[in-house]
Amino acid sequence: MRLFLELRPIDSLLLSLGGSYVGESYRGSDFSNSEAKLENYWLFDLGINYQLSKSANLFGGVDNLLDEDYLSAAFGSGLYPGEGRSVRAGLRFSF
Repeated sequence: MRLFLELRPIDSLLLSLGGSYVGESYRGSDFSNSEAKLENYWLFDLGINYQLSKSANLFGGVDNLLDEDYLSAAFGSGLYPGEGRSVRAGLRFSF
């Protein structure tokens, strides 16, 4: 399940907050569904976009805002942790 909230306090600024919920799941190799399930988790992301001009846009964001520890997958005895917090920013030009 994914939920989003977007706010535009002024015409040139867009703020967004997103949340993703992943419920309990079985390991990819557990065909009989008899092993322990992977735990459920929530992830929250934050984004910002600022229109500097008609051709320039400043953007940024934080994924996994709360730095949640979670398993994204499991196969056999292999456990695959999800990504931790990450930050991105940039400047976009259009011609």
